Amino acid sequence: MTDVTKEKISFAQLAVLLALSRIFTEGTEFAGNGYTMERFLVILVSFLITFALFLPLLLLSSKSENSAFGIIADGNKAAGWIFGIVICVILLAGVLSSVCRICFYTSSTVFSEAPVFLLILLPLPVCAYAAAKGVQGLARGGTLIAGLFITFLVFIAISLWGRFDTGWLYVPDKISGNFWYEVIKHVGRSSELLIFGVLSCFAGKGAKKAVFCYLPAALLLSELMLLAETLVLGPFLNSAAFPFFTISAMSDIVLFQRLDGIDAMAWTLMFIVKAGISLLCIKTVFGQLAGKKAGLWALWISAGITAAFALFLGGSIGLSVMTDRFLVLVIPAAGLLTALAAGILLKKSRQKEEQASEKTA
Repeated sequence: MTDVTKEKISFAQLAVLLALSRIFTEGTEFAGNGYTMERFLVILVSFLITFALFLPLLLLSSKSENSAFGIIADGNKAAGWIFGIVICVILLAGVLSSVCRICFYTSSTVFSEAPVFLLILLPLPVCAYAAAKGVQGLARGGTLIAGLFITFLVFIAISLWGRFDTGWLYVPDKISGNFWYEVIKHVGRSSELLIFGVLSCFAGKGAKKAVFCYLPAALLLSELMLLAETLVLGPFLNSAAFPFFTISAMSDIVLFQRLDGIDAMAWTLMFIVKAGISLLCIKTVFGQLAGKKAGLWALWISAGITAAFALFLGGSIGLSVMTDRFLVLVIPAAGLLTALAAGILLKKSRQKEEQASEKTA
């Protein structure tokens, strides 16, 4: 491991960062499937497949405290550069998609009159600064944001309890034809595979515990959010572009007349975490390959490229959809290939160590 990865966080903090990243993707998705109980099963199956994709990385983390990418970079410099560039391009595409997603979300809800360039330029420097400060600061901020989000969900449940109608729930008779398409779409957005493959070294031996915590937590919260949307909106879910924002606007408690403003703030904060950890991965990759300064340069250049693309295309949701289609194809493959390459290089390095110890014995 290098000086770049000397900072340490707990497995729980890593789990929180991964969970916030996944929940942001689930929560800001433009509703397209409408009112159907099949969505609960889509989320469940996609999380189970995601866990299966994590298994090679979990096996690696049980054998080494280094991350999968760290093993590749240490074992073969050329392979490190190839995998590093591929991982950074994929994560940068994910950041671009997230920028367009949060821009469209906020401009479609509470900031309809705000200039698009402000919705792009204001949060991005915060993400880059958070990543530049290092994993410990980002982890502490993520823990605070997670606590605020859980509190927000409790407020939603309290304020809408009287509106919940269990009559909207039913057991689907059959699985529709686009079920597996939706599952693959959900699985393909799991950028946490690559994030874990780069950042697991910061959690050391406990890194694998982060996955066993983050996946159930993100699954539970995703299903509970969908349950709340279904119990309140029922068949009217079809007409809501962002169902969770809609039920937030319907809430009414003593402290707040409506929670839609807090809803937009919560998703913006989670965007900062999601984009921040992706930029931190880029910083870590180039830091391990070319030194700390190169990592910082790569981080700020990546943030600048993202801002330029997003501004040029006006934060188009179409760009986010197109980028997501690319990510669906490459993220699972890149995660598995990274784990495979790291496994091969780790085995070779262990064999060399054994041969060296035999010669000296």
